[in-house]
Amino acid sequence: MLADETIKSYLDLLSSGSPTPGGGSVSALSSSLGVSLGMMVVNLTVGKKFYEEYDETIKYMIDYTYDECAKLKQRLTELIDEDTKAYDAVMEAIKLPKNTEEEKNIRTEALQTAYVKAMEVPLETAKLSLKVLENLDKLKAYVNPNAISDIGVGVLMAHSGLLGSIDNVKINLSYIKNNELVNSTRDEIKELEKSANILRDKILKETEI
Repeated sequence: MLADETIKSYLDLLSSGSPTPGGGSVSALSSSLGVSLGMMVVNLTVGKKFYEEYDETIKYMIDYTYDECAKLKQRLTELIDEDTKAYDAVMEAIKLPKNTEEEKNIRTEALQTAYVKAMEVPLETAKLSLKVLENLDKLKAYVNPNAISDIGVGVLMAHSGLLGSIDNVKINLSYIKNNELVNSTRDEIKELEKSANILRDKILKETEI
């Protein structure tokens, strides 16, 4: 599991001649780092004097959002590996024999299945990355002001993860023959990017030091 590697070993593998892990895996890692920073800031907030002065509604919101962030962190961490597995499946399909018409048909079908999966994984990363931004937006006004820059870094990491995963969606869409799926997915990622850009700019402006 890539997620179980040390930072050094992951970076060594990433910088090697192997095509995996690649940009999709790094995008999931980037967003997982972003949400982890959000969780850190909450942990630096709970128990502080100003926190104790919040009403129960705000405290509940912070606790609930923290739990949501924990779920996002877990899933994004899984996607670090799932993206690599999805690309490996594409490479395996490419290697299938194509000497006869039957083999060609089997190979084509296997490739289409693999490309769709390789598109779906980064698409999920993009969707979850937007949720990370939404949760950081909820937290920003109530967290420890001494750690507000960490919210900003978390936003940048999640936004980068979203844009990177969208690029990986696009490159796989170029190989998919299902036009209806391609068109609907292109519309979806366009809206994801638009929403992410708005949130990034909003949060960074409101957390500017």
